[in-house]
Amino acid sequence: MEDIEFKFSVNWTKTLFFCGLDVHKHELAVAIYSKDDSQSEFLKTNVFSVDSAGLERFWNSAKKYRPCGFVMEATGIYHHVIFNFLKSKRTGIHWPFKITVVNPADAAGLPGRQKFDKIDAENLVRYLAMGLLKNGKPIIQVFEDLKAIFRMASKLERDRTALKNRIKKTLDRAGIRPRKLDLNNE
Repeated sequence: MEDIEFKFSVNWTKTLFFCGLDVHKHELAVAIYSKDDSQSEFLKTNVFSVDSAGLERFWNSAKKYRPCGFVMEATGIYHHVIFNFLKSKRTGIHWPFKITVVNPADAAGLPGRQKFDKIDAENLVRYLAMGLLKNGKPIIQVFEDLKAIFRMASKLERDRTALKNRIKKTLDRAGIRPRKLDLNNE
């Protein structure tokens, strides 16, 4: 019997892999992407839950490709968990990788970008591989907490104003106008 040696057209061991993440409150859409010299693309997608078990499954799935970069959009506070998780994993591994958090407006401004959550991770990882994305502002936890406090205070002020206007409108509709009632000062 004759030995036949198979030759594959793509050697994925020498290409760079990238990982795109679409972060949601309860789930994480992941896309692993690479393109070799002959322009053959490799793309693998999966969805994981955003809890400790799901994040460990995500890490075990991604680490076998040794991505040189992870990219995600800044999504309020939900990307903080993933950023901190990847930052902690970076200390215990043998290969360097970058974590890129991009402003959603920057990623949305790229040509040809469609806004479907199912393919966000794929698009982000392709843009990272092409070098089209740059890292946003660094995540400083104290500043993020302060921003959340100021946003909440602003929302409370809007809600309070809306409630006062509603009370005034209801009283006006009923024909009641108490003289000593000043909702702006009391």
